Amino acid sequence: GLFARASPVPEGGLMATPTRPAVLVIGASAGGVAALQVVLGALPAALPAPVLAVLHLPRDRSSRIADVLAPYCALPVREAEDKQPLQRGTVTFAPPDY
Repeated sequence: GLFARASPVPEGGLMATPTRPAVLVIGASAGGVAALQVVLGALPAALPAPVLAVLHLPRDRSSRIADVLAPYCALPVREAEDKQPLQRGTVTFAPPDY
């Protein structure tokens, strides 16, 4: 297939500690929307970590990627706003040109 099999999440899920917060970071090229649909669709609704996603998007256009991918994900999906704190269990996309 197109994707390598990921290691299973440890029993009890992803755990954060005060010195090591759990954050899932995903990056994709402009052609990675289909892969993001698969990856985001596999995330559990109770994911205890923030998810940060970056997709290569041109700076001269607004992005609707959060709206496009939200139906595939059990977690809320949003575009980041300046100085917005991270939220556990939320997928946050970088705006275009970031």
